[in-house]
Parts: sequence; C-alpha cells; structure tokens
Amino acid sequence: VRGGWRNILDCILRLHKLGLLPKKVTDPEGGIMSDAERAAPARPARLEKKNSSSSSIFRGLQHSMSQLLSLDSYDNPTSPSEGEAEAEARTARCIELCQIEDIVLDSKFLEAESLVHLVRALIWAAGVPSTAVKGSKDTPLTEDEDTAMFCLEQVVWITLGNRDRFLLLWPLVFEHYSDIVHGAKTPGPLVERAVITLVRICQRLLPYKEELADSLLQSLQLLFKLQEQVAESLLEQICREVLCLLKGSIGYIKSPSGWKTVCQLLRVGACHMDASPLAFEALVLVTSDATNMSRANFVPCMETALGFVEGRNGGVAQSTRAVDLLAGLYANLGAWAEQSLAQESPEALNEIKGLWTRLVEHLTKLAKEPRPEVRNHAVVALQRVLLAAETINFSPEQWLLTFETLLLPLINDLAQAVHDRNSEIPDAERTLRLLVAMLSKAFLQYLPKLCQLPKFVVLWHGILSNLERCVKCSRGEDLTEAIPESLKNILLVMAKLGILTPDAADGIWESTWKRAAAISPGLVPEVLTLADTPSTA
Repeated sequence: VRGGWRNILDCILRLHKLGLLPKKVTDPEGGIMSDAERAAPARPARLEKKNSSSSSIFRGLQHSMSQLLSLDSYDNPTSPSEGEAEAEARTARCIELCQIEDIVLDSKFLEAESLVHLVRALIWAAGVPSTAVKGSKDTPLTEDEDTAMFCLEQVVWITLGNRDRFLLLWPLVFEHYSDIVHGAKTPGPLVERAVITLVRICQRLLPYKEELADSLLQSLQLLFKLQEQVAESLLEQICREVLCLLKGSIGYIKSPSGWKTVCQLLRVGACHMDASPLAFEALVLVTSDATNMSRANFVPCMETALGFVEGRNGGVAQSTRAVDLLAGLYANLGAWAEQSLAQESPEALNEIKGLWTRLVEHLTKLAKEPRPEVRNHAVVALQRVLLAAETINFSPEQWLLTFETLLLPLINDLAQAVHDRNSEIPDAERTLRLLVAMLSKAFLQYLPKLCQLPKFVVLWHGILSNLERCVKCSRGEDLTEAIPESLKNILLVMAKLGILTPDAADGIWESTWKRAAAISPGLVPEVLTLADTPSTA
C-alpha cells in the first residue's frame, strides 16, 4: 500500500510541477489558504486545458503522457504545433477526468492503514528531513519548497476531512509540522505556510472536536520553537490568525492550559510593533465580554494585559488602555464572589480572594512605572479596585495584610523616589499625592473592619509615619497641603466612630496627636471641637 501511494504521488507531483493539476486540487473550494497567501513560484504554462468533444481523446495519449512525465523542466519552451496542441489539450482533459482531487476528498472512505500510508507518502514526498536526522545549521529545510508546500496543504485537507480519525493522523501530521518548524533557520514560504495552517487547523476543528481542544491548542506551543528571526517575520500573521481563532471558537477554549497557550502568543505579540495592535484586539475581544471570562483564563488574561502595559508598543495610549483592561477584570471577581457566597462555597471564595490579591499586586507594580501618565493611571485604577472590593467580603485580617504588605510599602517607595529625585520615576510627587488620596479613601472605607483588630494601633501608627515622611520629602505645596487635609478627615471619622477618644485604649489619643502635629502644627485636638461647632456665618 505504501509503495502504491508513492507511485501515484510521484505522477501527481510531476503534473503539479508542469502546472497541469486542476484547480480543484491546487485550490479546493473553501481552501484553507487563499490565492493571495499562496505565493508559489510561477510555473511555465505551456499547456492549456481545453474542452474537447472528440470521442477519441485517448488516441496518442500514452505517447504524450510518457513524454510529459519524463520532463523535469521546460527551458525556453517553443510554441507547440497544431498536432502537439491537440495532444496537450487531450492530455489536460484526461487529467481532469482522472479526478485526482478525489484522493483527498474521498480519503474519509479509506481504510485506516491505507489512510495512514497516504499521509506518510505525502510527508515523504515533501522532502523535509526528520528533526532526528538533520545535519548542520546550514542544511536547507528542503530543496523543493513548492512541492513541500503542495504536500503540506494536501496533508492539511486530509486531516480536516478525517476529523473523526484525528487521533489516528495527528501524531504523524504534528511530527511533520515539528520537522518544518525546527528545520527552518530563516524565514521562507514553507515555514510561513506551516505556521498559518497549524493555527487554521485549530480554527476549523475546535467547534467540531471540543474533546480535543487541549490537544489542538497544545500543538500551538510548537510556535514558540521557531528561530528568533523566523518568529520575528511571522509574528504579525500569527497574531492575526489567533484573533480569527478567538472570533470563531472562543467558547471552545475552556482549560487553563489552552488559555495559557493562547495568551502566551498574545503576550509575545505585545512586544512586536506590527503584531501588537492585533494581539491587543484579541485580548480586548476576550476580556470585554464577561461570558468569555472564567477562572481558567483570568490569570493568563491578567498577565497578558500587564505585558501590554510593559511592552510599550502602541505608546502611552495603548498602555493606559491596558491598565483599564487590567483593572476591569475586577468586575468578574465581584460577580464570582457573589455567586460563591450564595452557594456557600468557601473554597471558591478563597480562590477569588487570591486572584484579587494578584490583581492588586500587578497594579501596585504599575504604580511605579517610569512613564508618569501610565503610573498615575495605574494609581487611579488601583483605587477603583480597592474601593469596589466590598463584595468579596474580605476579613479584617486580610485587609490588614493588604495595607501592610502592598499599600504602605508602595507609598514608602514613592516617597523615597521623591526624596531622591529618582530619574527612573519622574514626576513622582504627583503620583505620591494620588497615592495619599487613595490610602485615605481605602482606610476610611474599611476602618470599621480594621479597628476590630488587635494590631490596629500598629497599622495606624504605620500610616501616620508614612504621611509624615511624605510631607518631609515634598518639594511643592500641593502635597504639603493635601496631606494635612486628608489626615484631618481621617481624624474626624475616627472620632465619630469612637476610635479616637481621650480614653481610648493603647494610648492611641496621645500618640495620634503627637504624630499629627509633626505632620502639620494645625492638627490638634481642637479640630474635633471646631468641626462640631455650628457655623455662625
């Protein structure tokens, strides 16, 4: 069987080189590659397919075919005589009547063994050496890329046409893709076609083979094996194909591993000037619809959004959009938390809390970004996420941890940058002012919970110390005026809640006013009385 297929393919490939194959073979209807994408070298068009009503179309055909199939090339072809033209037209008609396309189209009717041998024969005919037997780095991928591309496309169509026997064929097919990818040392038509068709196989099969989704998406990991030069030249096309994949099959990607692969490709695209807009469009497509989001893709999407901020392609505008996208992921956490509470699922709620913490960590990191516009945007986004977290139902201890490990260290770092006039964080004082406002609002919102903690006084003293440091490092009036006003509001609320009173435990009354006076001489206990005094104006 194997030898038989090789003999048949040898004839078909000779016809292919002569440009005699019908369009049904070289460009099947609904083909996986468009005409524009088939950049195959031009072949001499000596023969033209002509309709013939002659009842003797096979007369002289044996002689003509033997001549045609023995030719390796046409050098300066001359115009055929009338007799030769008639014979060639009959040859073309005969080839068309052979219905060569049925080998691929009807491959679904082949026995399993015969089908495997057909695919093996096509891979053999492609002439791509196995990875295991490759020579030096200078060894060409194949001596005949045109033939290799033709064989690859037939393999793709056979695979798609036999999707019910995908597991039978895919190990062979994937090994062929692997040989092409590993063998491509420089950009070229064959590796380009391999990359495009590999993603398109996923596009076509995901809706029909949901149980194979992980295997299909795992195959895209092969794209990370491309040589750097090859990957650079193909990344824009890869991201375009991934965008098409998501538009058509996003609902069939459900596992963490599948989403990790997809988002890894998008994140690589974030660092490429031409690929970045397509990759970002794909990420927006995923995250803009809550029905697309799940706990399986939350972390990959979050890390990919961070990659777009840090990648800097698209400038400040795209980076700030990526910050908004990152912060907007919180809406999913809030909805999932409400569901978990309703279902009394503490395990799920704890997972959501962990995701929220990672999101805040990322935004905290971006709050030290070198670009002022992006950094300030991240602070505003961080404030939004902090203040919207009521629905997640954090415990007082968890809020204490957030303040002590994330928010206060962040303010301390920015205060240090202001003090040192750190050139890596320009215009840090503006950011510090936004951070102080954020800290004040978050502290007041969660004060009823925080004040229940035995360590509340420690946290409160830490906040006062940070505010004092911010005032001392300030070089402008904005910050020195804003901090006392924010602290005054906090003191008024604490007094109203009965937290800041002369008889409060742990000496909080005395220590508070001592530290407050160091921040601003006007912050004395009398401000509480003045606030309660009715205006006579």
